[in-house]
Amino acid sequence: ECYIMVFIKRIDEPDFGCEGVPDNEIICDEVTFVVESKDIVVKIPEKIVWQYELDENMEISYSLYLEILDLIK
Repeated sequence: ECYIMVFIKRIDEPDFGCEGVPDNEIICDEVTFVVESKDIVVKIPEKIVWQYELDENMEISYSLYLEILDLIK
């Protein structure tokens, strides 16, 4: 099996302005992954971003990337 690294290019958090976060709303960040030279933007609940300690300019394994995608189906 070939070893693919996935790069986290950027993480954009939503801006709710002065109203703040609506009640009962799941906050999702837009995470831009680079997989085999392609940018892939995925909306991921912020709690998963925190749980996995994802950060910009970080490399993760392809298996972890698939695990995260599996969580957000």
